[in-house]
Amino acid sequence: MVCKGIKLACASAAFVAATWASAGITYYGVPTIRWGLVGGAIGVGNCTIESFEDVNLEPGLQVLWESPAGNVGPTSTLPQTFNPSTDDAFGSAFAGGNYDGTKCLLNVRTNRTFTYGASSNYGDVTFLFDPPIKYFGVSLHQSELSPRVFINGVEKGTVQALTGLSPGSTRIGYILIKADGADTISSVKFKNGVNPSGDGFTFDHLAFSTEANPTFIAQGFKPADWGIDDSTLGVAGASIEDFEDAALVGGLSVAWEAPAGDIGPVTVLPNLFNPNTDDPFGTAFIGGNWDGVRCLVSARGNQSFNYSAGSNWGDVVLNFDPPQRRVGFSVQQMDQATRLVVNGRDAGDFSGISNLSFNGARQGYVRLDAKAGSRIASVRFANGRSGSFGDGLGIDHVAFGGGCPQDLNEDTFVDDLDFQIFVLAYNILDCADAGMPVDCPSDMNLDSVVDDRDFQIFVIGYNAVLCP
Repeated sequence: MVCKGIKLACASAAFVAATWASAGITYYGVPTIRWGLVGGAIGVGNCTIESFEDVNLEPGLQVLWESPAGNVGPTSTLPQTFNPSTDDAFGSAFAGGNYDGTKCLLNVRTNRTFTYGASSNYGDVTFLFDPPIKYFGVSLHQSELSPRVFINGVEKGTVQALTGLSPGSTRIGYILIKADGADTISSVKFKNGVNPSGDGFTFDHLAFSTEANPTFIAQGFKPADWGIDDSTLGVAGASIEDFEDAALVGGLSVAWEAPAGDIGPVTVLPNLFNPNTDDPFGTAFIGGNWDGVRCLVSARGNQSFNYSAGSNWGDVVLNFDPPQRRVGFSVQQMDQATRLVVNGRDAGDFSGISNLSFNGARQGYVRLDAKAGSRIASVRFANGRSGSFGDGLGIDHVAFGGGCPQDLNEDTFVDDLDFQIFVLAYNILDCADAGMPVDCPSDMNLDSVVDDRDFQIFVIGYNAVLCP
């Protein structure tokens, strides 16, 4: 391993650094077990939502229908609404297509059914966005022949190939598409799976946002490093929550969301969990404590349930107020593909982000460093088991803060280059000014202005030079 700059992870040969996500368009399919969940639970936090409950579409969105029988659009006003339970005179094929509410969008230019045999009326649907967006999500139902996806007019592949969601005659799942780097999305087309037309399907809960996903680098420490010191982890000086008592450290709250019910966010744990003594159902979580004797567990309320009672084993959400530039945590017993959702947006599967394996034992420690002016307000462990949420995992040694907020160009030093960036923001003053860099990173005390109080904080890092 060749190391540049300061000590960081060179102290551990077991260190693994996940790479930056490359610029481009990426795709993910949320399985039907999560049908009906909203916001961060499906990875569309902080998005505009169009649920097709009335004929007026959200500003910035238009729909185009194309079929051999005729085209309609682009339009920001639906011809009519479609309730799949009451507005289909020809059968019940589309019942259940509503993700929320009672209505959804049909791939027919009238947004109402024709006889199922009138295949020329069931065509393609294109969603158009002005201004272009960075993030897109929509549910898909009744797609028996996986539609082909076109982004900005360019074919990318079938829904199944891109997202892993299989075609079928019921609910298919929820589709997420995100543009990374400088890329944007001006149109998303779903081209009918039958050539040239014929298959009927519905969409609902369309999410879109011009705001990019939070950007971060993930660094993973393998199980052989379990329990190593904070300096080696790169979280020296951070606030640490080890879950040894019920009161959480200031700035952190925890929530559990499971099919059986949600708890939190709370700043005082409902229960303490010692994996060696507090699990009457088995020994799965022994060793989940990074330090001390306790940890956080993904069963709602921070207590164990019968391992087969999958509806009690759900998501865990760590919330940070104020948002942080650096967050770390240990993970144990993750034996299914869990997604990490950062600030309500799907960021990818845990293993791909951290380069740590799903192995049913200790995964290791992960540190997330926000980049490009981003801050981390929440981290959700979106449970990966199918059938029910199901998978249990232990989390410990949650670290947040630390690092070096004065390192504005993120090169691990606080020097004249950072000072030049700070001065530009100082002269602008107001974080809401259009000329201020995204997320106003020079606002050290998070009071929405860059002034003398921020300069006092900046000087501390400037005098130290090296950034831990």
